[in-house]
Amino acid sequence: MGRRRQCVGDPGTGLVELALAAGQILDRPTLAELTIHAPLVVATPGTALQVVVSDPASDAPAVTIFGRERPDLGS
Repeated sequence: MGRRRQCVGDPGTGLVELALAAGQILDRPTLAELTIHAPLVVATPGTALQVVVSDPASDAPAVTIFGRERPDLGS
């Protein structure tokens, strides 16, 4: 029988934590709004996450979180 890969959907709290961590680095410790456009499915292990802050100097910088499968990170 083949090995079954387990996947979990990241709840909004995980996304909030990632956005707040990016904000802490930029001395912007609050999050005004969270909009989820699509579920972020994290295959464990083996998913790489990328957090991008657009226009960090603006009054309301946007944070985008990407995830992609990285088989080389799995066990």
